[in-house]
Amino acid sequence: MSETPTAQQIGDLRADVGDEGASPAFTDDEITRLWARVSGASREVVQFEATLALMYRQLLANAAKFADYTAGDTEEKRSQVFKHLQAMYKMYQDHLEDVLGTETRQFAKSTVRGVPRQNRSEPGDFSGRNNPTRKYPRNQ
Repeated sequence: MSETPTAQQIGDLRADVGDEGASPAFTDDEITRLWARVSGASREVVQFEATLALMYRQLLANAAKFADYTAGDTEEKRSQVFKHLQAMYKMYQDHLEDVLGTETRQFAKSTVRGVPRQNRSEPGDFSGRNNPTRKYPRNQ
């Protein structure tokens, strides 16, 4: 796809993230750089949503520093911002993983279980209880 977003796409990205305040979280150059990082997308809509995922991921990293605050009757729960950004990131995460491939995916966790030998009921059974050919008595 394209290496640089149009002015309209930058405006749409800002609107979708909610970055339309007096001092925006992302400059146009930062958005262009994020757009270029996902330029390997198969379609423009996938590139757009993968860029949104990168934007939310960066906001999420910044929001991780927030802490809840309570003093007297005043209470401020900034951790809610983190939870909200996390939910928004998950909405677009699949598109980002499709574009970047395995770079953002975690490893697959699996377990390997050994095959028991014929004379053991379990792989870790070294007691010889199931060994009919045992030639010496146990505990004499």
